[in-house]
Amino acid sequence: MKLTTQLAAVAMLFAALAVPSVASAQAATVGSVNVQKVFSDIKQTKDLENTLKAKGAELTTQQNSAQQDITAKKASRDQFKPGTDTYDRANAELSRSATQYQVTLQIAQQELVREQKMQTKMIYDKIVAAVGELAKEKGYTMITAQVTPPEPSDDQFDRLTAEQLINLLRQQNLLYVDPAADLTAEVVTRLDAKYASPQGTAAPAPAAAPTTPAK
Repeated sequence: MKLTTQLAAVAMLFAALAVPSVASAQAATVGSVNVQKVFSDIKQTKDLENTLKAKGAELTTQQNSAQQDITAKKASRDQFKPGTDTYDRANAELSRSATQYQVTLQIAQQELVREQKMQTKMIYDKIVAAVGELAKEKGYTMITAQVTPPEPSDDQFDRLTAEQLINLLRQQNLLYVDPAADLTAEVVTRLDAKYASPQGTAAPAPAAAPTTPAK
């Protein structure tokens, strides 16, 4: 009888200790954002893509112009007899020009790649900041990043091994997201508003009914 009483007391103690944990779990609210979709949808990314595309086209034009110049100098050199002073001078000029063009284009390409990486990191930081702002405003305690691998076509599916298919399926980190907890569209709207504002601050948004975070 005494042992039964002791076991009952221990069970009650564990139950009492478990109450705060359950209450804490119930109080936790989780949202979700598809970062890849935010990247592709916001105006700043589209402007960056257009800028990089224009600079890439400019590099291509410069490369074509350099190649034409090299071809012209090579043709000019070939008018002279090999082994003569005029040929050697023309050949030296051709080598200097080719090396200079190559170095200049390599530096320009490296700068373009660095600009792309820096801008991409800056945009990602803005996404994280916008997510944090929305989380505080809406009372979310955690925001997860949605990872959805591309759906393979029928041909691709047939070529996949069982192991490759399993690895592809494992890339998806969320099996279900309540639409009320998906903040992707709101993040896009907020970032576009800030990007359009001259001071980089969010433009006033129309008043909306308060929403309750999904639990």
